[in-house]
Amino acid sequence: KGTKTWNIDAMGYPSAIALCSTPNDVSECLKFYRKHCFSPGDKKQAIPLCIACGRHSHQSLKSDSFVIDLSLMRGVKVNPEEKYVDVPGGSLQRDIDEATAPYNLATTAGAVGFP
Repeated sequence: KGTKTWNIDAMGYPSAIALCSTPNDVSECLKFYRKHCFSPGDKKQAIPLCIACGRHSHQSLKSDSFVIDLSLMRGVKVNPEEKYVDVPGGSLQRDIDEATAPYNLATTAGAVGFP
């Protein structure tokens, strides 16, 4: 996916993109970032940290940043008895809608993600 985004105004050129597929991947990326890219004593980060989820945000693909990309972390899980939905960080609104509709459940959100 590289720097593909839904929001052309948010198009940037990150220094690195880490494509994560599990929470453990995210944890390891954060450890790497803190060790190699962040300066705790300095108010300015050496390299900005960005999180790319659905890639709509202006903040998800900043130029010269370290991006943790959650787009592979989808797989919405529904517990219809408790009316509970587990939504991984890379999920799009359509993923939520498709998973909850068979149970007559819905979430509140904007119109982003509809075909």
